Amino acid sequence: MLKSFEISGFKSIKEPVKVEFFVQNKRLKGSKHEDNFFLKERVAKSILLFGGNATGKTNLLEGLATAFAILNFGLEVFLENLSQMFNYFSEIKTIKFKFEFIYKEKTYIYVLEFSKDGIVYEKLSYDEKFGYLFENGKLECNIKDESLEKNKMLGELFSTETKSTILSKIKNIKPELREFFGHYSFEPIYNRYCVSNSVEDAKIPVFTQKTIELVERYKPEFLKILKLLDESITDVKPIKFATNSYEFKICRGDFEMILRLESDGIKKIFTILIFIFRSNLQNSIFIIDELDSSISSLSLVKLINYIHAHGEIFGGSQFVFSSHNPLLFDIDIFEPSQIYISSKDENFSTKLTCLDDFELRADKRKVYLNFLRGDYDV
Repeated sequence: MLKSFEISGFKSIKEPVKVEFFVQNKRLKGSKHEDNFFLKERVAKSILLFGGNATGKTNLLEGLATAFAILNFGLEVFLENLSQMFNYFSEIKTIKFKFEFIYKEKTYIYVLEFSKDGIVYEKLSYDEKFGYLFENGKLECNIKDESLEKNKMLGELFSTETKSTILSKIKNIKPELREFFGHYSFEPIYNRYCVSNSVEDAKIPVFTQKTIELVERYKPEFLKILKLLDESITDVKPIKFATNSYEFKICRGDFEMILRLESDGIKKIFTILIFIFRSNLQNSIFIIDELDSSISSLSLVKLINYIHAHGEIFGGSQFVFSSHNPLLFDIDIFEPSQIYISSKDENFSTKLTCLDDFELRADKRKVYLNFLRGDYDV
């Protein structure tokens, strides 16, 4: 599970901003927000990013998605395309990510800082023990393992010329790290759910046989969630579109409509669900920008509550949402530690403030009205 995430030097984010999933010194069990957390680890199931336009919410999500992609595929495949991702105003042209994960009651900390030329700093530690440190062109390592000592990549591992992360070289060699990274699904669905009503548009929602099998496998869950948006939905059925391509029909009793003619909200949720269930619902991190677009406030609240109350369905997965909907800025839905407010400082750099850092007023039900009034401007 993701315990925390920190980023700096990425687009509008100059100074480090941190999102904390781990909660200390609060009673969770038996509270009204008990379902919002994995109680054993004291880690939130979801985080909400809230704030005005152009304050950096999307940049933070893009940064998180980029960091996950680097964890998956290594740094070298991204360096050529990262020139537009470095902070606009910073004289120090580096991007830095820091993750904390909890896995099998151990805490793994991974830090990576890089420039356009390659790695500047990299560190992995776990369970408060040192793993390795790369700094100032030198590598220190206390990971003892025969597979590392005998592996042909050992010489390259200690090379300072490579642009590959050390993690990408050893995570498939060291059994413990291989198990750890195999346990997680780093496939953000950030802004990949756009579909169109136009038959001529290349974005027509067309699906493969594997997707058909996926929907059939999880159809009860699909229907439960779709019904949160429209209670009249009774079934989803595949129809042949072309060779090895399919569409779906949304059924309301005897009335059927193909998915591309449905409302934007139905299309959006349906496509998001495909990405979610494709992960096999095991310890994935799902990043969804502007979840509230095209979805009614009532359906949105139902969806969030469903995700919190049905952790067994989502298999330990966590969600990071951004939203402009003030009705989600409600501590009856989210615990204050789950809500982060984005803003810009005097240097136009994104900063984050957790709602939990404020002394909330007595009338906590109107917390979103207090936000609109400017009570949480910092």
